[in-house]
Amino acid sequence: ELPDGVLGRCTSRYSGCIVGGTDLQWYVSELDINFNDTTNWQYGPTLANGAQIDFETVAVHELGHGHQLAHVINSSAIMNYSLGFGVNKRVLSSNDIACAGDIQSRSNSFTPCGQPSMVDFDCSTLSINESNLAEAISVYPNPATNELFIKKSNNSIALDRIEIYSVTGKMVYSEIVEESVLEQKLDLRTFSKGVYFLSISSGINNTVKKIVIN
Repeated sequence: ELPDGVLGRCTSRYSGCIVGGTDLQWYVSELDINFNDTTNWQYGPTLANGAQIDFETVAVHELGHGHQLAHVINSSAIMNYSLGFGVNKRVLSSNDIACAGDIQSRSNSFTPCGQPSMVDFDCSTLSINESNLAEAISVYPNPATNELFIKKSNNSIALDRIEIYSVTGKMVYSEIVEESVLEQKLDLRTFSKGVYFLSISSGINNTVKKIVIN
């Protein structure tokens, strides 16, 4: 549990070694990011109102810490140490990008303690197959209470697996789907109230839908 008033926390864990008898080298070996589960979050895409904290703003802030960025005193910056209700800061500034780019470029060339250097990942746009899958799947009711239905628009779509993740990224449910089933019912009675992410797989394609359990 996070202390009162703490919205999120990124913990960086380090490993190190001495190279050549004199050169002490460190690198980040693990990241853990936790979010306060008692906060009244706005998960988007709608902006947070005066009674909500914007989850995306906090997530981007904590990922900045994961990138080893520290707090700044500029109240308009994402890496500012404080965030109030109804404040939305989802867009990186040029300074944010430049700073992260500097760290990334060094990570691409530095190999501390014999670790492989970081490799940039080219985030491609959503493929047409994934787009079609998202449009062909309906999830209802949402918000849900005791049960949730996942329905395919037609039986030519073969689903493989359904998984549900908490907002912290923990998988809390997994089920293999029978190909012939047009509509799948999920029993939600054992789930705690809150926001979850439903991952639906079909071959190499995958779509994720946000669900709310009341």
